[in-house]
Amino acid sequence: MSKSPYAVRAERKGQLVELVDFLRQVRAEVDAGGTLSAAVADGTLWGWRARQALSHCLGEPVATWDAQPGRTQLERLALVVRALAECGEAPCRGGWRVGDGRP
Repeated sequence: MSKSPYAVRAERKGQLVELVDFLRQVRAEVDAGGTLSAAVADGTLWGWRARQALSHCLGEPVATWDAQPGRTQLERLALVVRALAECGEAPCRGGWRVGDGRP
């Protein structure tokens, strides 16, 4: 998967490594049972940037998506994995995917 425009801008600004590190922390929190909203709402600039990266993957605000009834941990985890993949991180093989609904 090629880098998203958001990741390319972060890389150009020298922020991509820190963004990926923060997204890995978000993945660990979600894997431990937390929500995305709680994981990125730490009051830091990196939390805000991670929220923007996740929202960019979705095409809608991540807080709105995360709060929808019935949202599963696997969906949350798949979104973080997708964001990491769009930042150039090697994606996991198999498992869940978050897509835009198009075939």
